[in-house]
Amino acid sequence: MRTRISRDEALSFILTYIIVEKSTAFQLDQLSLFSLTNLASQAAQKLSDEEGLIPHEVIEEIVAPFLNDIQFKQST
Repeated sequence: MRTRISRDEALSFILTYIIVEKSTAFQLDQLSLFSLTNLASQAAQKLSDEEGLIPHEVIEEIVAPFLNDIQFKQST
């Protein structure tokens, strides 16, 4: 079965979304890269499992908790 979006494409979109669209800088270390890769896998899986979803909306929804965590850490 062909996936609508690969994990690598989802990861690329996630990084672009966080850095460019949300103007959020963060430390890309092993832990954050692992977390982002897992989020990308979740997004790719969800898009493969369900028809009619809009990729950028799914990715933005999945990344929201990660973004909130980054913003919370930066504000403290």
